[in-house]
Amino acid sequence: MPFKIVIPASAILDQAEGILRLDYPHGCSRCDKAPAEHFETHRLKLRAGLKHNPLPGRRYKMERNYQVKIRLCQRCYLQNYLQAPETLAGDDTPLGRLSRVQNFLRTLGGITAGLGLLLLTPFVPASEALVPLKVHWWLPAIAGVGLILLGLLSQVLAKNKLLRQLSDAGQFERELVRAETRTPLFADPSDRQQIALEVQMNNTEWARQCAAHYHFGFEEYKQ
Repeated sequence: MPFKIVIPASAILDQAEGILRLDYPHGCSRCDKAPAEHFETHRLKLRAGLKHNPLPGRRYKMERNYQVKIRLCQRCYLQNYLQAPETLAGDDTPLGRLSRVQNFLRTLGGITAGLGLLLLTPFVPASEALVPLKVHWWLPAIAGVGLILLGLLSQVLAKNKLLRQLSDAGQFERELVRAETRTPLFADPSDRQQIALEVQMNNTEWARQCAAHYHFGFEEYKQ
């Protein structure tokens, strides 16, 4: 029977750096192995107080970006790359650095391709100085698509290599997956005891001890 850790808004708002760490117990949150010096990262947004007549981009009275970090062992950290490679981009690890490069290639490719397509539009006037650029709009478009494909190819090759390494070592376990998070919207931003985050994971006992240690709620998960 699945259970979830229930976390109030105060636990998130009290984190000066915007990082909520679930690092107790000291074993891995997926397999209980120690040492567990790595973390899986979830980038989330706290929202409260839906506005009746919101301005564009300002739908809520309170919005705050934050991260949740959950303790992992080395093996589960490697599996985390297989499941969500982009979430490792903030880590000071070889996989974290690789993820940053891959994300950068995709971002740069998207911007470059977008500039190429922009040259096709009336937003770029067909003046004498800009005509050569508009005629060759396909060059940045193709270059951008190439950078995106390069980033994706790098990710696919890295994941395949890592999967082979884990499988050959007998360490790959498909059921060891990332925690699932849910961020309920609550009405009153001043009510810091409202539930702002729910975390569900397969390791029920680890989740139970974590909730007890931090004085969070622990409830049965109902879909």
